[in-house]
Amino acid sequence: MHFFPRHTSDDDNRAEIDQIAARIGSLLDSDDLPHGHYATSRFFGPVEYRAVAIFTAARARYDAQNSYRDCIQPDDLTPAT
Repeated sequence: MHFFPRHTSDDDNRAEIDQIAARIGSLLDSDDLPHGHYATSRFFGPVEYRAVAIFTAARARYDAQNSYRDCIQPDDLTPAT
């Protein structure tokens, strides 16, 4: 199960993830930080509870990378016979 806080500031989102980590007794997932995600998780048997805040810069980077997605059509790469 995933949870994404919906605050307007990175500081508020980070604070909510910190509160969740304290409540469920988990650590922050440092592997996600370079990607702009602030996350924590805990397994309860086969079920994982994961709380993730996606920072403003990461969302903007994703939007920029995808802004031309439907605008570019590659040439036909079918080999000529």
